[in-house]
Amino acid sequence: MLCAAHEMGFGRKVANRVIFMDQGQIVEENTPAEFFDHPRHERTKLPQTEPVLISIVRGRPSEP
Repeated sequence: MLCAAHEMGFGRKVANRVIFMDQGQIVEENTPAEFFDHPRHERTKLPQTEPVLISIVRGRPSEP
């Protein structure tokens, strides 16, 4: 089954493969663990200056 989503937390929990597209092209495909923990493409890497986004994507509540 294919499910297109913009909710990263949902994708991490339910997907067995994650495919990231940029301008209609697949730029990265991997398991959820590898995709979120070790992104390869510049568009899939979250900036380390965004701790709230990182905590949301990893399924942890954000810290104030």
